[in-house]
Amino acid sequence: MAQQRTRVKICGLTRAEDVQAACALGADAVGFVCYRPSPRFVEPERLAALAAALAPLVGLDGAVLRARRREKFLEMGRDGLG
Repeated sequence: MAQQRTRVKICGLTRAEDVQAACALGADAVGFVCYRPSPRFVEPERLAALAAALAPLVGLDGAVLRARRREKFLEMGRDGLG
């Protein structure tokens, strides 16, 4: 039987240095919160700077509640986050 590897995603990051640390510690993905009432909220315009801190092959995820924000997040992914 093939051994399965547990994948790790670290969510709620708000600072580039935390994104870099998560990558260095072996995270498979990092997540950002795009829900304004959350204390971990990240403005869509700031996502590109945080995504730039990602190591190669580390995935990007976003917690998005409203459809318009989801579209903005997906648009940013097409324009340089993905």
